[in-house]
Amino acid sequence: MIELRTLADFVWLYIVVFVLGAFGGLIFELNRDGLGQLERPRSLQRRHDTGWVANVLIGAAAAMAALYLFPPKETVVTNGGVTTSTLQYHVVAVIGLSIIIGSAGGAFLAAFQARALALLKAQEAEATKNVATGAVNELAKGITDNLPKNQLQSMAKAANQAIRNVGSNGNGNPAPGDM
Repeated sequence: MIELRTLADFVWLYIVVFVLGAFGGLIFELNRDGLGQLERPRSLQRRHDTGWVANVLIGAAAAMAALYLFPPKETVVTNGGVTTSTLQYHVVAVIGLSIIIGSAGGAFLAAFQARALALLKAQEAEATKNVATGAVNELAKGITDNLPKNQLQSMAKAANQAIRNVGSNGNGNPAPGDM
């Protein structure tokens, strides 16, 4: 077990994960096409092909992103009324996951990106639901307060526009002034 007590412990963890993820990316490059060869970096007409370096960097980035999905284990110990909390990683898990995720770098990052986009869409749906619920409650209050029909219609139109604005302003939240 690796205990993470200080900033230096976290820095070392990230360095180890970066290096092992890069090693996993190198393994992927060597295993590509089953040939055990490295593609040399080269210049093309309008761009530069980074060759094997790209898979090494992608593997390192993927392994570091994996730390977000697999956070350290928090252990809480109560000893005589004193609670102590520590963050720990299993050494074998860090080594194994970093190399495996580094070797699947591009696929892992694509899956992680899809998951992040799905979470954003879920937040947008929740914001739409909240705006719609508020609009319905506002209309229901207007009906029970016996507001005139034209005022209820304008409230319904404003509610409809607020709900449409939830997804269109780019951040999944109602724009200022909606509702």
